[in-house]
Amino acid sequence: MLNPKDQLHKRAVSISQSLWPTSIVTTDEVLTEFLTYFAERSALLRQAAIQMVARMRVDQAITIAPQGRETFDAGFRLFRARLDKPKSGSWGGAQIR
Repeated sequence: MLNPKDQLHKRAVSISQSLWPTSIVTTDEVLTEFLTYFAERSALLRQAAIQMVARMRVDQAITIAPQGRETFDAGFRLFRARLDKPKSGSWGGAQIR
């Protein structure tokens, strides 16, 4: 949703709008992956990513589970169990409730 040049941008925005109002649950790990992705992009996109995460952190409709040993271990177990899977993004994921 952040990059208007992305081929799936319009679809992501449409899906996001159709889900409103909902609450979103994500993790620190997912946000780290999100920021890591934009670390190699333009300064403009990096700034947009920073602003998006900052807004998410204060949004009452978004719950961000803190990173900890338990969530790392769960992701690591999942990663180890899926050796046959090609790269598919983050170990974790956001869930919509």
